[in-house]
Amino acid sequence: MATEITSSPAEDLWPVGQYLVWTMDDDGGSTPDRFIVQVFRSTSPASVGSEQAKLFLVPNASDVAHFDLSKIARGILEFPLSKDGVAIHAVQDAGKVFNCDELCLLKFTVRVGRYNGTTETLNQDSSEVFLLNGTEQTSSGLLPSFAAYYPTSVTKKAWLTDLPLVDNKITLEMGDEDEAVMMFVNTNSLGTSTSLDRVSVFGYNAAGSVADSVTITVADATTVTKNNLYALPIGPAAWTHLGMGSDVVEIRCTLGNPGGGNSRQLIVKNNSCRPLKHEATQLAWINTRGGWDYLRFDGRAPLNVSTTSKEYRKNVGTYGEAAFTIASNVQQYDTFGKVGKEAYTLTEQAFTASQRDILQYLMRSPVVQMRTGTGPWEPCLVRTNSLQIEPAGSQLYKVSLNVELARDIRC
Repeated sequence: MATEITSSPAEDLWPVGQYLVWTMDDDGGSTPDRFIVQVFRSTSPASVGSEQAKLFLVPNASDVAHFDLSKIARGILEFPLSKDGVAIHAVQDAGKVFNCDELCLLKFTVRVGRYNGTTETLNQDSSEVFLLNGTEQTSSGLLPSFAAYYPTSVTKKAWLTDLPLVDNKITLEMGDEDEAVMMFVNTNSLGTSTSLDRVSVFGYNAAGSVADSVTITVADATTVTKNNLYALPIGPAAWTHLGMGSDVVEIRCTLGNPGGGNSRQLIVKNNSCRPLKHEATQLAWINTRGGWDYLRFDGRAPLNVSTTSKEYRKNVGTYGEAAFTIASNVQQYDTFGKVGKEAYTLTEQAFTASQRDILQYLMRSPVVQMRTGTGPWEPCLVRTNSLQIEPAGSQLYKVSLNVELARDIRC
């Protein structure tokens, strides 16, 4: 008599934001009083790691039990926010590509057993998965394929972005001072074999000729799980770090070699010809694939400062030995708990159809950051709950939304 796993996610890489269901049954013997589920997490692809949860599940009418790992794993996984304490978008690592500080990619192992009322019999069957902080929609069904993001051939999207493929390419437009990273995963230690061993970056000048190129080595991390999640600096502010000269106006990136690599091509264009009399604003957010996406707002960003507080009325006056007195400048009302908020209205007059389409992912994201001009990245909240997009002509779109810094101003 033993408990066995009859269905579970394949032992590959998955976004955590979906139903990750294990079904367990007995092997034909007597049904236990309870099924036992143990959840382990590991920072190494080669080990089981430490126990995070132990659950006792009552068999249903068909003498089976179902367990959803996502509810536990999502509370453990972290977002790829920084490298050595620096916001990830601004990092220029010596290796050109880099990994994150956080536990943003982990191995989870589910073990099942049985309990007969007096005795626990553990680890009668098990399976494992690798999870990152992405999301799948219920409308996509149970366990929609994530294989398009495994870097296994030139036909794979591979880059962890919600940006659509247009003519089998991913294209972004940015300005001189813009910072950004594009994330990808080496799945060779995560259940899916790949020949990925490099990133190829080519820089093009205004004449459309190759001006510079660089090949960046990426490793297959077998002992630290999160080191299989990579970030490539792609913002024009980091192009010199990638070895690109001042005459480069466009970079084209491919996972693997450019002729027959492991991904579709990623193109970043430096579109700094827009007339600006003020600083532009960048928004960055965690997308549904577990990476970062970006939008640039060129319109003015008016600042609105608001405050909240509590006040109370106090007794005034002084009781002296001879008389009661009240000073002419006495303040009868005092304030406590006063805090301020900074909010901005971001506008853009000419979003393309692709830029308009990814706004929906910005609205959904649990982690959003903003940056004005060449300033630091700061956490923020999108306060616009519904978005109005006005056509501006020639398939361009006018967009306006409100964001608020996700911290109080101390008063």
